[in-house]
Amino acid sequence: MKKSIRFVIFLFFLILRQEVFASNIGFEINSGFVFLEKSDAQFIPDVVSALNASVFYTLDFNFTNQSLVLQPGVFINDNSFKNTTVLPFFRRLNYSAFAENFSFTAGKDFLYFGKGGIDNNFFINIPDKKNKNLLLWHLKFETFVKQFTFTAGAAVDTKNIDLLQPPAWYNLWGKIVYSHPVVLIGLESDWLFEPTIQKYKQEKSIVFKTAVETFFNLPKGFELYVNAKLPVNVLKKELGEWAVLAGLSKTFMYKNCSFISIAEGLYHFNLGFKYAFFQIAELGEYMGFSIGISGLENKELNLITGAKFFIGDLNFKLEYITKNFLLNKNTQGGIVSIGVMFNEKV
Repeated sequence: MKKSIRFVIFLFFLILRQEVFASNIGFEINSGFVFLEKSDAQFIPDVVSALNASVFYTLDFNFTNQSLVLQPGVFINDNSFKNTTVLPFFRRLNYSAFAENFSFTAGKDFLYFGKGGIDNNFFINIPDKKNKNLLLWHLKFETFVKQFTFTAGAAVDTKNIDLLQPPAWYNLWGKIVYSHPVVLIGLESDWLFEPTIQKYKQEKSIVFKTAVETFFNLPKGFELYVNAKLPVNVLKKELGEWAVLAGLSKTFMYKNCSFISIAEGLYHFNLGFKYAFFQIAELGEYMGFSIGISGLENKELNLITGAKFFIGDLNFKLEYITKNFLLNKNTQGGIVSIGVMFNEKV
């Protein structure tokens, strides 16, 4: 026991001797409000709200061919239907080791997301909602041979782990990507394992997915990207919800401002054809705005607006999604999302 304590103390002072180039306190607050149509029902509120917040301390260590990022903190979750939850957690924990042609990362951090706003077929197949700010507990091995990148890794249900609950899924994946200044071509395969968990009313499932992505850098600021996925339920021996996405974007620069136009279309096996058009304006380092529409055939049509403001290390985000304009009777009147972040990045 004493030897273990001495080893921990030695390791602590060894870390302190390294270069610490980032050490600060930060916080993140994300709140959402769903506006409901007026109702006389006693137990249906006019507004349903949810709040996620975290306070964390960042330490960033730099070793020889290694790095370690620690963001321990406290996570707070509150919504209209559940009690407030306060738990200790790691917002980020990333250990990286790298050489000239090889890298290894482990912990909780961001993964490469690929292209696609409506959806991203090239991302690993997970039940959780995918977005570019998704943090996952994972392992990743990566090696580089000329213009090829080979990646293998594993990820696990991060949401439940952070809430101190048993994970509902696991994923093993592999990727091969060919990169060129004009074109990028990638092939991805992964296995999604969902064990039987009575608590979640979840049955055992194993899904094997294959995906491809192609990205072209075109003249005059245009970009064209296409990706597709084909999942197969191994236990049921049947095809899953395959999908194909295509997108075109145009970037225009004026001084320190950028203006991006995006058009995307997605065909989903079950849902049908989805589409989206967006205009994004990044006005220097202080603010950004976006406006667009998103729809599903003749069933859904929503207007989406957003704004971002930066004041030093303090960031504000605001987003509003309107009700579905194609429904005569809406139970949902719109969604407002508000986010505040301080010292979010290392």
